[in-house]
Amino acid sequence: MKKNPKLIFKKKEVAEIFSVSTETIGKWMTKGLTPFEKEGRKLNFYLPDVIQWREGTAPEKGKLDLQEERARLAKEQADGQELKNAVTRREQAPAKLLEFALANLSEQICSILDSIPMKVKQKVPSFKASELDIIKREITKAQKAASKAKIDYSRIDELT
Repeated sequence: MKKNPKLIFKKKEVAEIFSVSTETIGKWMTKGLTPFEKEGRKLNFYLPDVIQWREGTAPEKGKLDLQEERARLAKEQADGQELKNAVTRREQAPAKLLEFALANLSEQICSILDSIPMKVKQKVPSFKASELDIIKREITKAQKAASKAKIDYSRIDELT
């Protein structure tokens, strides 16, 4: 039977079709996948042959274990419900809510800091402009730090 030339692909193309690396295609060859033809060092594969080989030999990605998949989904549902319960008990909060609260707090802190130089000038009229400038510079540093406050997700394991 003649093979359709439109279904003949290079090793790299087969890897892209199956969303795997060319190294994985090499491993498949050690497990029995044979190329359709060789052109020097280049290998060409007939796609229907590759699909048939995958269906018959690749348990890790090719075949679905229904019982295992049901167990995985049940675990995901249980984990999701556990998370919802923790939020309801206020033991945990969604990250978006925490980020909003942090931004709101930062805004409040910046507003309070803005008012300090004026209040100091009102309470201590003898303060010189140069002394107030020193305070303003330090306040500006604090405001910049507060405005950059973010949740550091990379350190979350340290907290639990």
